[in-house]
Amino acid sequence: MGFSVFSNQVSPIAIDFGSSSVKALQVTTGSTPALVAAAELPIPDTVRLQSEQRNAFLAEALPELIANAQFKGRRVVCSPPSGQMLVQPLQVVPTPGLDDNEQIAAMLQVQLNCSPSSLVVRSEHVGQTSRDGQVRQENICFAVSRDEIMRYVEMFKKNKLSLVG
Repeated sequence: MGFSVFSNQVSPIAIDFGSSSVKALQVTTGSTPALVAAAELPIPDTVRLQSEQRNAFLAEALPELIANAQFKGRRVVCSPPSGQMLVQPLQVVPTPGLDDNEQIAAMLQVQLNCSPSSLVVRSEHVGQTSRDGQVRQENICFAVSRDEIMRYVEMFKKNKLSLVG
């Protein structure tokens, strides 16, 4: 094994938690990405719909998946299953002194009738619209239960993986 100051850098391991399988992918960084490793872990039907058993299966099987596919590094980014995520378009009236993300989180929490601390909310600005003479910012919002996110954080931490996104 050679050591080089100019070795290829790799991206974090991208892990997609689907409803029937977990897919993992890693590529090199740079202008022409190259595949470092890829793997898929089917989720057995017997645990697919039971949250606790599914989480236990994933916590046990994930380290083996990472080791067997020869991923490099310990950094990961993950995408939770779509069934755990709310995706919704929202329009926000820009208000001086108020952050758009805070407004979006507050709007979702009112619509969902939940505590502000119970959701992890992210949004992506997609354009501007005008309605009733008011300029509005159109956003696509993503919300996930904070408890679900913390389950993933703990699973990665237990497996000595660093969640970076």
